Amino acid sequence: RRRRRLNPRRSTSHARERREAAAAAMSFKNRAEGGDNYASLRKEERMLGDFSVKNLAKFTRSRSKDTGSEGGTPRTGATSEFDMDSVSGGRKRGGNTHDDVYSDDDSGGGDSQVADADENVSVFVLHPNNRFRQVWDIVQVIILAYVSFTVPYRVGFAEPAYGIWYVLEFFVDLYFWIDLVLNFVTAYWEAGDDDDFHYVTDLRRIRVNYFKTWFIVDFFAILPVEYIARDLQGLTNCSWQLTPYPDPCPPEAFKVLSPAVKRQLDALRLLRCLKLLRIAKAVRIFERYQEMLLQYHSTVTMMKLLVILMMLSHWMACLYGSVYNFEREDHAGKEMLHWELYVAALFWAVQTLTTVGYGNVVPQTVSERLIACMVMLLGGFMFSFIISRVSSCMSADSAEAREVEQMVSVRKMIEEKPMPRPLVLRVKSYYRNLATNAKITNRDVLMGLPEAIRADVNFFIYGRCIVEAISGDVLPAEIVIEVVCRSMSPEVFTRDMRLAMPNEFADRIAITIEGHVSVAPTDALTIVDDGTRETRMEHAALAKNPPPAGVKGGRLCGPGLLVNPGLLLGFNRGTLAVVPYDKMVEAIMYTPNDFTDMLFTHQKELKRNVTDTFVRQLLLSKTSMQRMALGTIGKSELWSDKGRCIKQEWHNILQADRLAEDEEENRKAKEMALRSGEGLDDDGEAITAPGLFKADNAGGGAGGGAGG
Repeated sequence: RRRRRLNPRRSTSHARERREAAAAAMSFKNRAEGGDNYASLRKEERMLGDFSVKNLAKFTRSRSKDTGSEGGTPRTGATSEFDMDSVSGGRKRGGNTHDDVYSDDDSGGGDSQVADADENVSVFVLHPNNRFRQVWDIVQVIILAYVSFTVPYRVGFAEPAYGIWYVLEFFVDLYFWIDLVLNFVTAYWEAGDDDDFHYVTDLRRIRVNYFKTWFIVDFFAILPVEYIARDLQGLTNCSWQLTPYPDPCPPEAFKVLSPAVKRQLDALRLLRCLKLLRIAKAVRIFERYQEMLLQYHSTVTMMKLLVILMMLSHWMACLYGSVYNFEREDHAGKEMLHWELYVAALFWAVQTLTTVGYGNVVPQTVSERLIACMVMLLGGFMFSFIISRVSSCMSADSAEAREVEQMVSVRKMIEEKPMPRPLVLRVKSYYRNLATNAKITNRDVLMGLPEAIRADVNFFIYGRCIVEAISGDVLPAEIVIEVVCRSMSPEVFTRDMRLAMPNEFADRIAITIEGHVSVAPTDALTIVDDGTRETRMEHAALAKNPPPAGVKGGRLCGPGLLVNPGLLLGFNRGTLAVVPYDKMVEAIMYTPNDFTDMLFTHQKELKRNVTDTFVRQLLLSKTSMQRMALGTIGKSELWSDKGRCIKQEWHNILQADRLAEDEEENRKAKEMALRSGEGLDDDGEAITAPGLFKADNAGGGAGGGAGG
């Protein structure tokens, strides 16, 4: 990349690819945010042309400034009143995840790689995707493979290292000592509740995290116990001799130690086995490349199972060889060599783990029998696990095979079709969450119940949410709640999905029943849970102290939110950005026709509550959206040309119109009743449906607004 920037003669194909990627990114931004001015789009196109870390960091800062926020702090403006569950502020939505900022092929220096624009990265912070750190991790995998074989062997068969092997193990220990220091300055990814990651570059947090996780294991694993023991035994000098002799330290070179000291040294030498726990780090390194190997999933799975079986066989052989006297099985009467003892122990471990069990190696002592029992139990579980994994891997109809095939198809589509990086992440995240949501949940349990029982269960679980969503000046009748509880079939929305977006076409009405959603005039202002404790505490504090009326920004709404109420009134576009705040949000989805039929069949007065809810949500949207929506639904009298906003007395205007409509309907009903002589009560008044409840205040209404 540096050569391409320095060389002005770039290839035509490279320039064309950059232009196509920039055009795709610009088109995506137009659809997501309703379009911006030409200069702003050209600025984004120039920045997205080169997907380097510095440009993307600048792009993040420029987008923050354009939306009035810097480093994730929301801007404040004017907005309307919200409910008690609302929260204002939060971090800017659309912040880059680790894949947004650092591409897989990025090899820049760790000092200049910044994931969060609001963090001051120290020059001493080492990025985990830095080229040096990547090579260091590859070397670590090789060293861990060596350690996983030699450490159990030397502990189990009491085989010390001399000469070239001693020098090699010294460099292995030196590597782990240096790695201990590097871990104090290596940044790490802090995972949230789902696929969202937060890149931590603060040195203090890096040190605290390392102290809480791997420091204790790493520290005790690299204690120089072996070097101290050899010095006490007088073997330091001879251990370094690179001689061809099989035993450079003869028996006369050993110093005599007391039995107590020898037992203590032997116990401390067992700390070397703690290095085996670092294999978990190697597994995490391989997980980075797991997606790249999806097309070889069957082969990779078989290789993994084979490696697991070989490692367990080796460890069990070393464990059994530490207590079993294999010379009892040698009828030749000669002393066996160490490698011969190891082969005999490995033969026993393999036949036991694979449940073959020839029975020619019979345990006789208590320790031998205990270890044999443990290995046989482990072998039963291990053999069953391997058989199930192999059958699942080889079967084309298994859930695992279908999931892998789907992810391979997604990856091929992403490689063939140029898309901006944020959109690619949304596609991948959706399919990962789709596999998670395939498991049986409470929703599936409820759908398996008979309709009558399911209606009662839904009423006691979700009845309050439904009432809050459609309540207002008119209280919903019991029959309406029962119909919703009988027919509801909730859908799950994850953080990469949207319930509504401003100025985008909307075709379904939603009622949230589980989880919190973030509501804002634009997608950039929605509140995001970045997984940090500080952000969640900030959101909790804002929930206890709701913002005053007239403050615009992101809001947090609990269950009971009516999404896209304008569809019922003829406005088929979204007015607000409504995105899940929690990991998963459940919502009842209706088409406009189904929702209209339900209300007009059982209680048509509820349409007035929907109108109030729509106007309240319009108060949070942009000014242009307010004027267009009011004109579409035929309520232009609520718009103030002088103030260029919705009138403050909008609810009183609607109430006056509705009271006039009710009086006219009652008059017509009374006239018809007088003509027919029926439908009169004892006082001679016409029997009609209940009208409106007069609001106590001009603001009007309890639920149904954003957040209920």
